[in-house]
Amino acid sequence: IYEMGGASDHIYLIRSGSVTLSVPGANEDVILNYVPGGNYFGELDVIAGTERQQTARAAINTSALGA
Repeated sequence: IYEMGGASDHIYLIRSGSVTLSVPGANEDVILNYVPGGNYFGELDVIAGTERQQTARAAINTSALGA
């Protein structure tokens, strides 16, 4: 959905499915949070005006709205 270091120009609402938020680790990505459907994510970077502090990926087949 977005990569760490990218522009923070949208907040996302998960309509269905789920998303993992992660950062790179020594050997593999470290999952910081698991966000299930019906929730939103990405708002903190937008509010702070910073680039993305983590990577967001669909964990399963996911539908999300960006605004």
